[in-house]
Amino acid sequence: ALGIARKAFSIALWVRAETRAGVFLTVSNPSTCLLALALQQDSNRLVAYFPNSTADGKAVRVIGPEMPLNNWVHVALTW
Repeated sequence: ALGIARKAFSIALWVRAETRAGVFLTVSNPSTCLLALALQQDSNRLVAYFPNSTADGKAVRVIGPEMPLNNWVHVALTW
């Protein structure tokens, strides 16, 4: 139901933060990006970015905890 208004969804994955930051998961449909998960460059924090996710088309960014380097961490996200 990701990308459909007023529908809940969950994503669960394992992440291993190493020395490089950047986007590691993008979910999209043919017309737009729906979700991007990334690690911030300066702090290695987990970031979830939802473009056009509010009723008026604004983006939502959720900044999570700093990820430990070289360790597997289970990440779960529910909307």
